Amino acid sequence: MAITWLTPSAIAMGNTVNTWIDMDVSASVPAGATGVVLHVRGAASSVRTFGVRKKGSTDDRTGLIQSNYSNAWTIVGVDNDRVFQITRNANDTYLYLVGYTTDETSIFENSLEKVLGSAATWTDIDISADTGSNKAIGVIVEIKNTTSSSGNWGIRKKGSTDEYYYLIIENGITWAFIGVDDNEVLELKVADVGIKAYVIGYFTKDVVFNTNGTDISLTQTGGYYDLPALPSGATGGFIQVCGPTQTRSYAIRKNGTTQEFYGYVTRMAWAAVECDEDGLLEGRISNTAGRFYLSGYTLGSADPSADPTGIFFAAII
Repeated sequence: MAITWLTPSAIAMGNTVNTWIDMDVSASVPAGATGVVLHVRGAASSVRTFGVRKKGSTDDRTGLIQSNYSNAWTIVGVDNDRVFQITRNANDTYLYLVGYTTDETSIFENSLEKVLGSAATWTDIDISADTGSNKAIGVIVEIKNTTSSSGNWGIRKKGSTDEYYYLIIENGITWAFIGVDDNEVLELKVADVGIKAYVIGYFTKDVVFNTNGTDISLTQTGGYYDLPALPSGATGGFIQVCGPTQTRSYAIRKNGTTQEFYGYVTRMAWAAVECDEDGLLEGRISNTAGRFYLSGYTLGSADPSADPTGIFFAAII
């Protein structure tokens, strides 16, 4: 399976700040895992610096995570001892383990920067030379704004006509899960070439990526409502969350669960969300101007040892 979902659990990060520290998940993740799926949650009242990397990597990249308990999701590699590393500048951010990947997902020890020569236009990003004899069907991408100004960015599968192009804050960091075409190409658009893209890894099977995101947005506010069911066989979805210039509060969770994580990020984020056995998620939103698009979904069976009330919430914008 590309992702085996686990009961979400908080990862204790201690009080060490401003240095890379080890996160050992061997008690929760089996030998042979290639990476872990993480939910990163911001602090209450201030933006915070955060970074994550595979143990053994020389990547030294951090960025700002929004305040107001903002939510972000990523997949990061682990070494043979099932260790990854994080750094943060304050101890009031939060981290949750929600799943792990196996050999259907390959993760580079050092991420690969994809340089854009021009801004404000959709540009091809070809990863075929990076995957060797493997054939990627989708990628995990880290977006880092290296400038001191906020700016728009967008990412899509080659051949898509989606035009979702939204803001990342100055010096901000976020992540995306997106498909590639048969030639292993995706497209990226940034307002400034100082908004950088780094390929963390790629999926080879057990994930289906849509060419155009399927609109699964809510039409009601004020409570939790079922979203349209994911396709048959799905165990979870990659949800692209887009909003207008204002921030919008929302959450997405596995159908039938009760946990709540409210917060926001600015304008666009991806979430990896486990669904129930009927492919159902439920969501809540403060304003229907915020939109949910299904960019892809995972296949296979959820971890039978996982608590059926476990969830993985979407980002908040």
